Amino acid sequence: MERELVDRLRALHDAVDPVPQPVVAAAHAAFEWRNVDAELAALTSDTLPAQAGMRSTGQARLLVFAGPRGGAEVEVVPIGRRHRLVGQLLPIRASEVVVELFDDRRAASTDAVGCFRFEDLPPGPLRLRWTTADGPVVTGWVSI
Repeated sequence: MERELVDRLRALHDAVDPVPQPVVAAAHAAFEWRNVDAELAALTSDTLPAQAGMRSTGQARLLVFAGPRGGAEVEVVPIGRRHRLVGQLLPIRASEVVVELFDDRRAASTDAVGCFRFEDLPPGPLRLRWTTADGPVVTGWVSI
């Protein structure tokens, strides 16, 4: 009887106030952190705080990620309501870089100097993933 009541209350709650899809996607993304072999490249620099309190500047945002296996310098350029992401792996290396969004995943190969580019990215959280000779690297989530 108690179990039936709980199930009915859960169904009612899901019908009246369902969990938003981005929250579900974030939960799935957090669950992926079980991949313990990926080394974290932490955000060490972000120009967003310098722009806080200003009206839309239209300027690029610069992000720097660093970790034991390497890092990346990334420029996020607003283009209307979307974004262009241009970056370079450091140290310079050839790799496939994957940008992970809540509901999408895109890949790009680096060029001869370790640069990569993604076009038409929506606003919201993302992270980058690539592989070095020592193993995979993943950045923390950052919102653009």
